[in-house]
Amino acid sequence: MSHDDSRQHFHRETINVDRNRRSDFDYIVKRRDHVQINAVTGVSNKLITVFLHFVPDRHILAPNDGLISYYESIGLEIWNSPEEFGQAIVDDLNNELVPRWLRLQVRFDDGHELIFEDRQPNWHNDGLLAQLLIKV
Repeated sequence: MSHDDSRQHFHRETINVDRNRRSDFDYIVKRRDHVQINAVTGVSNKLITVFLHFVPDRHILAPNDGLISYYESIGLEIWNSPEEFGQAIVDDLNNELVPRWLRLQVRFDDGHELIFEDRQPNWHNDGLLAQLLIKV
């Protein structure tokens, strides 16, 4: 099934962001959520753990960020593959947060695991990222 931008945009609207008052400062935000989803082709168990790490730019997650609702909402769709599902999440988070750097890991209870990483062009802070020992 192909997912058009308008359907994905609908899911994005549940993600709430605020202005980052410290956009001059690089720091890492880490988040872990457990979510039940509906259907991803090729994955038998639909309980997932989502690990999100990002370096904010102009936006941060709002106190009532809506991420669980977002994951549940996008998880109601039928996805052709776990990779398509994960790519949609990365696209939505990049569009809403516009982070300097983002790493998303999606772990399915059946053992399937995806890791995505993206960064803004010309952003480099290897010292900061080296401090992040990713043990998830």
